[in-house]
Amino acid sequence: MNRSKLRRPIAVIGAAVAGLAASIALSSPASAHHTAIEAEFACPSGEWIVTWKVRSEDTPPKATHFKLIQADATPAAVEGIAVTAEDADPAYPYAVGDVVVGEQKLPADATSASLTVRAAWNNGYKQWKPTTKTVELEGECGPSVPPTTAPPVTEPPATQPPTTEPPATTPPATTPTPTPSASVPGEPEGEIVATCDEFIFTVINPENGETVTITFTPSTGEPQTLVVEPGETKSAKFPASEGLTVTPSAEGEEFDPVAWEQPEECAPGGGGGSLPKTGVAVGGIAGGALVLLAAGVALFYIARRRRMTFSA
Repeated sequence: MNRSKLRRPIAVIGAAVAGLAASIALSSPASAHHTAIEAEFACPSGEWIVTWKVRSEDTPPKATHFKLIQADATPAAVEGIAVTAEDADPAYPYAVGDVVVGEQKLPADATSASLTVRAAWNNGYKQWKPTTKTVELEGECGPSVPPTTAPPVTEPPATQPPTTEPPATTPPATTPTPTPSASVPGEPEGEIVATCDEFIFTVINPENGETVTITFTPSTGEPQTLVVEPGETKSAKFPASEGLTVTPSAEGEEFDPVAWEQPEECAPGGGGGSLPKTGVAVGGIAGGALVLLAAGVALFYIARRRRMTFSA
């Protein structure tokens, strides 16, 4: 597999903007639902059988059914868990109380298995941050050995002692040692806040991260470029106004624009005089949460491509 160092800065930036949508999701009850994964494995007849279970969790009352919009498995596909077809009828085939069960068959020398899923619900909410689970296949797994049957003993003549066959022995099977995964730099996080008079983009780079460079270009005004070193937090702020959009870009690649939407508690007309706010979960974040959930979509897929490109 080819590994491109030129894609990594874009992938790191994508992870940061994808984190923006995750922080917005925490501010609104409507975005609390997500998927959960469980896994069990066994080796009954010379191959690993991994049983995967996917379900919906923390689902609000208005969401009654869901479908899968991502289902990636390694090192082999999972039978019974797949992306729901666009023309599926019903469009959301699983009730929120259902458990989606699938089976993955792997050779005896496999050391691990993983499953990554995302879901969408019939209340219009889509899960942007995928749920991933990896299991280490531990224990013995080899071809089954039939029991050894001793041959019948023939009574020799009285002048000779009886002959006995020694019992058959089976050499012990050895368990392969999993190869430790290479450490990766920390990925940045971020948030987007829409207040009555500002549209704010913040990138938080961890101490063990890599330098992040991203440009935000507003539909009105001058663009702002953030160069965020490891351990730094920087923000780009734009005056709020009707019809304002901000377009992120990096390494010559431009992504979908993000639109400012006026929070409900603002004075009519917007863009002038925000109401007093305290704490992290301010009304401006909650009011604009559904619109801002789309902010990290484009860069999120860049980050997802990075994970696929750089996996072993």
